[in-house]
Amino acid sequence: MYHLTLLQEIFREVELTWNLNIKLMVRVSDNNPVKQIDDLERLILKDVDLFIISPPNQQKDTLSGILNEIYQKGIPVIVMREDIPGARYPYFIGADHQKLGKIASAKFKEFSDVPLEIWEIGEPSLPNISSRIHTSLNSSLIHTPCHLHYTVKHPDSIVNWFRFSLKNLKKAPDVIFTHNNKSGIIAETFFKQRSENPAIISINGLQDDIGLKALKDSIFYGIFQYPTGGDLAVQTALNYFKSPSKQVVTTQKILQPPLFIDRNNAQFAYFLNQKSKNQLKKFDTQIGQMNVREEQMNQQKLYLLISLTTVILFLVIIILISRIFIIREKNNKQLEQKNQLIMQQVKKSANKNKN
Repeated sequence: MYHLTLLQEIFREVELTWNLNIKLMVRVSDNNPVKQIDDLERLILKDVDLFIISPPNQQKDTLSGILNEIYQKGIPVIVMREDIPGARYPYFIGADHQKLGKIASAKFKEFSDVPLEIWEIGEPSLPNISSRIHTSLNSSLIHTPCHLHYTVKHPDSIVNWFRFSLKNLKKAPDVIFTHNNKSGIIAETFFKQRSENPAIISINGLQDDIGLKALKDSIFYGIFQYPTGGDLAVQTALNYFKSPSKQVVTTQKILQPPLFIDRNNAQFAYFLNQKSKNQLKKFDTQIGQMNVREEQMNQQKLYLLISLTTVILFLVIIILISRIFIIREKNNKQLEQKNQLIMQQVKKSANKNKN
């Protein structure tokens, strides 16, 4: 969902700039670092002016070699969501995980002054991001009377972890903080069957209805809207090319603060999200129609070119035929003149013989 939303934001922002000099070339690696390296090597040969890269969830460090090569060539790179260890590049755009952890701890403190039992569930596909969020949350709760129980589990194994934790901790959670919506939905179902109602806070991806719908239906207590940054990446790229000095020595980190949404503004946020998605669909439809029209115009240009070529060939053929006819007439006249000259010479010779 992140990569899809990122692409949509980039395409939309490029269209909104009305900059006809921007040409986008998209390559999808499917979280495969080997394919991403191969794509980057091929794009370098195409004289790309700037790269926007979203690294794979795993083995990001394998990209450091190719990124350092790109850096040496003087081609700017904007890395999205996660840093790449050992690589040099001018820009990084991601979420402010430290701020997310601080805001989450402040929300937990609103529940009660008594020691809180907080269960935090990380995202298994993004362990580094989950670890940073957890570290920030843990440090922010250091003076808060609570017990923070943390794990990184796939949603399919969450229920077994719940049972194991309840057996060992002897206490149900007051708050469940999940790094994805699916784990939050599973948690709500599990504890509802036990007649328990912990407050669930989840991290929601942009354009993802699951978290907003669960919040609107009072299943979640709140959600963090995780920023994607596609529009910011395009703006950063344009600002780079407008800058008189394009050399960036150290990586500039552009961190986006997360947006916390609670039940009070869930309905409005859900409405805005639906409106945004509808506008995006209309926008995509318009782009599709523009592409169809462009294709039709290209076909019309092709037909016109074929027609013009046919007319020109026809004219050339007529000119050639006319030229051939003129040359034949000229040759015929010359032959006739030569024949007349020969006949005259023959007559003169015959007259001389008679005399």
